[in-house]
Amino acid sequence: MSQRDDLFGLLASVLYQRYSFGLKVPVVGLTYNPVHPTLQLVIAWLEECDTSDGRLPPVHVAVGGSSNHPASLGLFNLCDPISILRLSAFLLSIRDQAEHLRGLVLRTPDSMPLVPLIWQSDFNQEEDSGGSFQSKIITWLRGVPETFHVPAD
Repeated sequence: MSQRDDLFGLLASVLYQRYSFGLKVPVVGLTYNPVHPTLQLVIAWLEECDTSDGRLPPVHVAVGGSSNHPASLGLFNLCDPISILRLSAFLLSIRDQAEHLRGLVLRTPDSMPLVPLIWQSDFNQEEDSGGSFQSKIITWLRGVPETFHVPAD
C-alpha cells in the first residue's frame, strides 16, 4: 500500500525481486490519496519475454475502479460500510494465494531457480563483487524472518 506516485515503482521492484527467485506471479497493491477516504486496487504483472539480453521484462498494471463509478470493483470508500465489507471480502479472498506464495518462498533455497537480474536503482557493481549471485541470495533468504503469518481457521 502506498500513495499512487510511489506505488508503481514499488510494484515493479517486487515483481523483479520475485522474478529473480523464479516466481512469476502477479502482485496486488492498494493505493490511496491522503485527502480522500478511498483505496484503489492495483494489480501488476510481468510480460513473458526473453531476458537473455539483460533487458528487464515489461511491467503491466491494471488499476481498478474509477472515481466516476464509486460502486465499481477495485475502488473502496472507507466511509461506506458496504465498501469496507467489499474490501474485507477481497482481502480474505486472496488469503489462499498469499499462503501459496509463502509456501513457494519457504521451499528449500538451494532448489530455487535463480535468475540473475539487476533491477535495483541503487545497485553498485563494485560493492557487490564478492561471492556468487546465488550464494548471496541464499544467505540473504536464510536471514529473512517470516514476513507474515496467516492464522489457521
